[in-house]
Amino acid sequence: MRGRDLFEKMTDINDEIITEIENISKPKKTVYMKWAAMVACFALLLIVVPYISHFFNEQDKSPYPVEIVLNFNDKMYSLVNTDKSPAYENYNLEKQITPDMLGEHLSEMTVQIDNDGNKDTFKLYRYNNAPITEYNWFPRIIAESSDGVYYHALIGSVFNEEKQTAAEVLTVYGLLSARDIVSIENKQGKKITDKNFIEEFYNGLFTKEYGGNDFIQENVYQNTGIAESEIGDLYRKHADEKIYLKIELSNGLVIGTNFTSHNYVEVDHGLYFKANDSWLDLVSVFK
Repeated sequence: MRGRDLFEKMTDINDEIITEIENISKPKKTVYMKWAAMVACFALLLIVVPYISHFFNEQDKSPYPVEIVLNFNDKMYSLVNTDKSPAYENYNLEKQITPDMLGEHLSEMTVQIDNDGNKDTFKLYRYNNAPITEYNWFPRIIAESSDGVYYHALIGSVFNEEKQTAAEVLTVYGLLSARDIVSIENKQGKKITDKNFIEEFYNGLFTKEYGGNDFIQENVYQNTGIAESEIGDLYRKHADEKIYLKIELSNGLVIGTNFTSHNYVEVDHGLYFKANDSWLDLVSVFK
């Protein structure tokens, strides 16, 4: 997929792909707003690159040379189509998909599978272990190609303030309380399963103050009195200090989160919660 296509398809729904862009009239931005917009664009690219790296295939091993994206139920899913994809570890995916993992048939669609315009038709199935919610969408599904090969397909960056709440994002993963969390682990393999720690982690992170990319830009970069010339350096500093965590749930699903030296913590992709200082002290053990 071309970079321009990917960027354009992210900007509407904070997802990896978009099919339409609505032009909405907004008031003229101040110089800080313009800077924030530039930083936000850069931030989106930095956010999506590590995410997409979970799904990019080993081109010499996969029958599909590019990322395959499926649009189902107004949500975008990326096909995990290489055995060496980090997604298997990051999202606890089974290497072999067996018939008992297939739930109800959801849809069938034909999508482009390479840059030459070739297409394939996929049948989509509910993944049996995925939580069923009133919101009628799933964090992961199973896709069957026309030649009968099964693939995991993972939902992309889904949070959109105009379309859903933070509760919807968390509920679809089956995260309703601290009891749903089995462990919290950083990239270096430090894993914490202590129930008291997990309860403090949950209560301190999932607060009533949350939002999308505008939320963090307005509160960290735009309305803080930072000189225009310093915003870029500050953003790079926060990016360099970022710590990535995996929240493993009792249903086997995993939610990615990351934090840095400010109080706005990213959960999943494009959803930010405002955590307090005591929460940052708590998770400092992962640094």
